[in-house]
Amino acid sequence: MSTNAVGALALLLLAAANVVGFRRTRRWRGEAHAGQVAQQRIQSLLLASGGNAVFGASIKDGLITFFNKGAEELTGYRADELIGKHSVLILHQVDEIDARMKELDLPSREAVLTGAARMGSAETQTWTFLRKGGSPVPVRLTLSPEFDEVGQIIGFIGIARDITEELRNEKEIYESLRREREMVSKLHSMAELRTEFVQNVSHEMRTPLTNILGYTELLLLGDLGQLDAQQLKTVTVVEINGRRLLDLVDDLLMLTRFDANPVHAEQSEIDLTEVIEGALETIRPVAERARVTVTFDLEPGLLVMGNVPQLERVAINILSNAVKFTPCDGLINIGLARAEDAVLTICDTGVGIPSDDLERVFDRFFRAENALEQAIPGTGLGLIIAREILDAHGGSITLESEIGRGTAVTITIPTVDSHVGANEVATGAQSAALVEST
Repeated sequence: MSTNAVGALALLLLAAANVVGFRRTRRWRGEAHAGQVAQQRIQSLLLASGGNAVFGASIKDGLITFFNKGAEELTGYRADELIGKHSVLILHQVDEIDARMKELDLPSREAVLTGAARMGSAETQTWTFLRKGGSPVPVRLTLSPEFDEVGQIIGFIGIARDITEELRNEKEIYESLRREREMVSKLHSMAELRTEFVQNVSHEMRTPLTNILGYTELLLLGDLGQLDAQQLKTVTVVEINGRRLLDLVDDLLMLTRFDANPVHAEQSEIDLTEVIEGALETIRPVAERARVTVTFDLEPGLLVMGNVPQLERVAINILSNAVKFTPCDGLINIGLARAEDAVLTICDTGVGIPSDDLERVFDRFFRAENALEQAIPGTGLGLIIAREILDAHGGSITLESEIGRGTAVTITIPTVDSHVGANEVATGAQSAALVEST
């Protein structure tokens, strides 16, 4: 609250206190003398408050009865120019009063300005005062009743505060918020255009890539004639990089779908052990070519509620990373066991991730510094896709790593028993709430 506002509030409180004090005083003094004392004290208090624009007006004719220094500074009028000669209307824009009178369906200008005060209440409104030279100044005007010695309303006390700076600040804040909303809207539109562009380009790239890989497979199988050693090596490079590019396209398509809609797919009771075994079969040839040993210990028949293709995608993404970042003769160990949830651990003896990069490994397109230095291929999308899928399954993924010692990824997925238990708890809570409400 500004200094002027505090001062205005203090004046109103002090004025009220003087009226109450007067009513107590009159018990042991004559009413006329008490009234005179109270009026003098209030008048002196209000006139002395030079930092606030304070004026008084009569209820009979609306003529101004006093006008302090602060009011003179605010309006440009001298007190002797107004007291007993003009009503408070001289301070107002008449058109503004008439417009508000029509808006509120009130019978007169006086009802608009002093309606609440005539009922014995203080009221604060925003008005436009006119200075002596005709220039407007916005004010916050608090108008309260002035009582005589028997409690009858004889006039009004007005306390006005120049709010030009306040309105300017409000306008600047409004404009700032408006510009911010426009920027957010533009960014949202740009994000939609980017998503649409990536999706369209990815679709357009996927068809020719599939054809290229199809023909390279025919060449590698010898269906189009036998290849010599150099030709075989060349076609193999084409096939490897073609699949790498196809993986990137698939990742981009999946992310655009995530952006458009939350991850969702039909879930059913599935054997997570079989899902992990399927992912192992997919990754085993890649690990053998990289001369990386893969060991595993999988608890059989571990049932979860999930979507097979999505959870298999999670396992393949994590296993692919482990193979890529583990040097020749390295080791990857996979474990699947039941705790409170199904817990899948994938630990490798790879290059590890710098500690400064660990917080960003789930950012889109992020690549660790040592991965870039060693030119290890990748898109920086595998982990974020895995986390999105696991979030949709009510699961989680965490990662620990140390340079030169390797990385450990831990994945949790609720088991079928966990789902049943959670549903029973939710059903029980709903039933209890229903009973309580009845």
